[in-house]
Amino acid sequence: MISRGYLIGQIIDDLAILQQKINFRNKIGFLDLTKVCEDFFKEILNIVFDYNLVNLNAERSNEPGLDLADKHNAIAIQITSQKKGDKITETLKKISDENRENYSNFFVFIIGKKQNTYTLDTELTALNNFNKEQNIIDIDYLIKQIAVVDESKLVALHDYFKLTIRNVIVELEPMTEDGDFESSIYNFVETIPNNPPKNTITYDTFYGIPSSLEYFTDLYNVLADIPRAQREYISVIAERANWTDKNNFAIHCAKLANILNMSEEKLFKSLAYLDDISIVRFNKDTDEFERSNSKYFIIPEALNILIKYLRDTSLSIRKVIVGLDFSILEGNE
Repeated sequence: MISRGYLIGQIIDDLAILQQKINFRNKIGFLDLTKVCEDFFKEILNIVFDYNLVNLNAERSNEPGLDLADKHNAIAIQITSQKKGDKITETLKKISDENRENYSNFFVFIIGKKQNTYTLDTELTALNNFNKEQNIIDIDYLIKQIAVVDESKLVALHDYFKLTIRNVIVELEPMTEDGDFESSIYNFVETIPNNPPKNTITYDTFYGIPSSLEYFTDLYNVLADIPRAQREYISVIAERANWTDKNNFAIHCAKLANILNMSEEKLFKSLAYLDDISIVRFNKDTDEFERSNSKYFIIPEALNILIKYLRDTSLSIRKVIVGLDFSILEGNE
């Protein structure tokens, strides 16, 4: 069973990361908080304090200084990353007579650390029943409240954080000058290689007959379009397969599964993409004793020819197929 201390620690760590992101946004001038962030804290406050807060953003024209509200508990909250007194004053000034009719308690929740002291207009604070010591709360206050909630609330908070915290952190990332974001999937997208062979002199010299540069360039482009992880499967098959009387390379399914330390079923699923694009083909078969004799075959003629050359010359199959270093075919012109 997960301990109470572990759950609290995880929540505090997540809040610390979130606070760090918001502090960075403030330093570079991004002072606004997104609706995603407001909704995130809305749910946390609802769990911790048994509120029924809703986000007022959809009614921004009616509630210009407030973000969250619970009419049943007569509570309204402004969520902000700005801790200075000017922001508190601005919020208090925007509270309308209609707001005061609907809510009796107004809070400013600072996503960060509030100042030690605030000097506020006493008329404004009195008008809005606003106590600067009690109605300005921050992350430290929230953490103290989380630390003493009952077990069921703590589990609910932990589950909620686990489900949503990454999306909130991503939402707070500032955009770079290039229109990129730190967590953008484009930062992890594999670049398509583009360095086809310039000639095939070394290959031609080895066999003593001229070949077609276009033939190997087309093969290069086919392999370059295949994700690297899938090219690794091709490379392993090329290294371990046997040359057949059909002028291609083939490997027994059970052998390949054992080499890759996976079940034949998982292997079949892993190679589905290569089968679909006609690079590696699965051939189901049995021998005369009704034992499985299924194999995987390398399909493209050009790929089989390249693999045979690499094996005949004891050159690195992995370097060529996975690393796409086709310079191994080249020579000095």
